[in-house]
Amino acid sequence: MKQFDLDNDPKITPGFKVPEHYFEQFEDKMMAQLPQRMKVIPLWQRRPAWIASAAAIFIIAIGTWAYFAQDTAENVVADQEYLAYESDVTTEDIALLLSDEDISAVENSLNLYHTESEAYINEYLN
Repeated sequence: MKQFDLDNDPKITPGFKVPEHYFEQFEDKMMAQLPQRMKVIPLWQRRPAWIASAAAIFIIAIGTWAYFAQDTAENVVADQEYLAYESDVTTEDIALLLSDEDISAVENSLNLYHTESEAYINEYLN
């Protein structure tokens, strides 16, 4: 390959030339092509702009809620899996973390101290 020197070799002409006085006449030509009076449409007085803005806010709100709801659901599943496979956690450890109100709410929801459930349990055990 032939070595070349930019300082000593003849310059190559690009082949493109700007017409004479192009930049001096450009603004005048452009302004002549534009209409004399332009119609200005305010952006916020149009109904579609308000509807599009409301729709965008709605989509952002739903997306934010879905993101945080998904994150919470994944954390709950991870916590359940941890508790399911953790061998050191016993029912006594869980009972220590619950308050008396929590324990009574669980007992009420399971109907442990109702006569019907006692009769059913006794019948089942017999």
